[in-house]
Amino acid sequence: ILIGVGEDTGLSKVMNVLKGNFSRDANRMMNHIEGELHIEGDPPEGRLQTMGRIQRDKIHDQFHIRIRDEINTFIFKCDHESFANIPKFQWHKSFHDHYIRDERDFYHHIQYIQNQWIKHSLKENKYCYIMEDIL
Repeated sequence: ILIGVGEDTGLSKVMNVLKGNFSRDANRMMNHIEGELHIEGDPPEGRLQTMGRIQRDKIHDQFHIRIRDEINTFIFKCDHESFANIPKFQWHKSFHDHYIRDERDFYHHIQYIQNQWIKHSLKENKYCYIMEDIL
């Protein structure tokens, strides 16, 4: 994710836009779940916040199943030989969601991302593309 926080756009506004767009897109993907979860014209802000924890957890689980199914369908439709050496997709056991709470938390996670290659004893940081000039 590339996030540029400027004078006109604070971190909270950037995060609000990201969450709003993600909620909208997630709801479109989950349209078949829970009947009519996505209602045309309904704003994405606030819908998931009004649900109970059990209902949110159920939707979260169903969303992960939907993503897994979409990936498996893609792989099935593609040339099987092309994917022969790629391990089957599965969620990482320690996968968890995290909401950036404030600017300090944001920079903490940027630092975490920047240091992953050192933690895993890699020779170079070739998978990290953080634009230092916008931080």
